Amino acid sequence: MTTGIRFAHSVLVLCVLIGILAASASAATTWPQPFSLYAGRNAEFKFEVLKPGLITVKAVWQGSGLYVSLADASGKLVNTPTQQASPVTLTYTATAADVQKGPVWTVAVYTLPAAAPSQKPVAEGDVTVTVPVALVIPNLDRPIVDKPKFLLPTSLTSVTPASASGYDTVVIKGVSLPLDKNAVRVWFTLSTNVTEMGTILSTAQLPDGVSYSVRVPDKDWLTKTFKGSLYVRLLNSNTDTNNLPFEFVPCPPAVITGVSPTSGAPGRRMTFAGTHFRNGDLVRFLVPGQTTEYAGQSVTLDNGIQESAVIPVDYPTTTKTIEVYIRSQCRGTWVYGPHYRFIMDPAAMTSRPK
Repeated sequence: MTTGIRFAHSVLVLCVLIGILAASASAATTWPQPFSLYAGRNAEFKFEVLKPGLITVKAVWQGSGLYVSLADASGKLVNTPTQQASPVTLTYTATAADVQKGPVWTVAVYTLPAAAPSQKPVAEGDVTVTVPVALVIPNLDRPIVDKPKFLLPTSLTSVTPASASGYDTVVIKGVSLPLDKNAVRVWFTLSTNVTEMGTILSTAQLPDGVSYSVRVPDKDWLTKTFKGSLYVRLLNSNTDTNNLPFEFVPCPPAVITGVSPTSGAPGRRMTFAGTHFRNGDLVRFLVPGQTTEYAGQSVTLDNGIQESAVIPVDYPTTTKTIEVYIRSQCRGTWVYGPHYRFIMDPAAMTSRPK
């Protein structure tokens, strides 16, 4: 009697195992899975790995080169993705330690962003995955095709403007860049064998990457426009990104865009906002319509975008408007900035002579 019960129990267990295997075979028939990618997009496919063994990923498509990656349940890549042409086959032998991290693994295919948004898919094909155990497609309650969340190699995509002078601000965009500005350095080639570090003013997270606002470095002794490049150094890995073309333009004029306080008077210190201020600048005040210049006193340079000077005490108080400009000595040449006007403090004005 006992033997009969044990035999029946064994048959039941065997039937359950057969059912599981049948379900596994059924799940495997859902491969291959199709994908259609636009530039800068990716497709992810989830599957389960329930025991150690060989995992094989095959991707076949038509179109531009793709990156194909395989990640374990912790999100760690088990291969180093490189851009390849179709077809691609990845193999990896999962260990017991790999399986202990969790059952759900991910295979992803993706493209790099293009200079301009693509109007049609750049790659279309399918992916097939085989594993030594049951293969399960996840519930697709969200689209498979989604924006890249990881995996894209670090690269720079654009710099705006691509031509600038010292102390100008440019915006550099890229993918897989650190958002922490202290984790990177931006280097500009200003001339042959002259590479200087820019100042990262701020960073921003974008839908398709990260942007850096960077102040261009300057060297007063550079005299020629130079078509060079820029790149970003990643401090954690001590590696460099790709280079972007960048043109350095020396000796731009100092341009005043604002003044504080808003009204002036002889003997009053005025602070000017603007661009391209330099050490050694000369501030010159004039009466509108006249050619006599009055030298600004105690000129101070706070940084490349702010400068101050005291209006000389002999500046005429019979005018309602004060005119000012900045003369810069750059590479042995005087560069004259455009004139800027602001009002005379009414309390300091005297009547015009008759």
